Amino acid sequence: GGSVADLVADLHRAASALTKESRGISDSCILPIPLVGPERLPEVVQSASDNLRREARAALGIPEKAVVFLTIGSAYKYSPIGDYSFLTAASAILAQLPHAYILAVGPKEQGDWATLATNTGGRLKAVGVHADLSLMFPAADIYLEGFPCGSLTALLEAGLRGIPCVRTPLTSKGVYCSDSESISHVASPTDMGAYITTALTLGTSEVTRRTEGSVLRNAIIEHHCGEGWLERLASMERRIPER
Repeated sequence: GGSVADLVADLHRAASALTKESRGISDSCILPIPLVGPERLPEVVQSASDNLRREARAALGIPEKAVVFLTIGSAYKYSPIGDYSFLTAASAILAQLPHAYILAVGPKEQGDWATLATNTGGRLKAVGVHADLSLMFPAADIYLEGFPCGSLTALLEAGLRGIPCVRTPLTSKGVYCSDSESISHVASPTDMGAYITTALTLGTSEVTRRTEGSVLRNAIIEHHCGEGWLERLASMERRIPER
């Protein structure tokens, strides 16, 4: 397919690099993932009127005043590579923040996930695959991108709701690390230790969470929603050669 394309639209920079370097296609542009604007998200619309955060936490069995980390991804994306393990990082975070919870959507509470859930008194909640995330985002304070494989779309969906994010460590390479112009201001932790430190910083400062969440939300709106995204589409269309 690549040999007949006049222009390839990639979703982010790492994919564009693959197009040029590995597929031998020089004419590539980046068209960010399009997202629905926050004004059309049901939980954002409702939150001002019915305290959705409190209700979501009650439904999930999480205390109202807990610090809640959310992570979303297919279970295989969390499979450890040697000592490079999301669950090791999660254990360290929960050990140092005794009132924190980690809510994991995708992985099931089995194997090592079940062990950590037991060892933390249920403060790790691996709830499996959920198509409806209407409870998950309102309950969260911080988004933890999973590793070794990140999930860009899930990170963007969280950030769009004003939830600050901890990105996949740079120990993961290339397309396994999420990248987008909208998150370029959020530094990627250099390694797993830095990932834990970043999570702890956000977990102990509500002011930092609010500030970083607001900046991230505005950046995602600019690049992925409404007029900003449509301008990127129009720019791509102008690069298509005329016949």
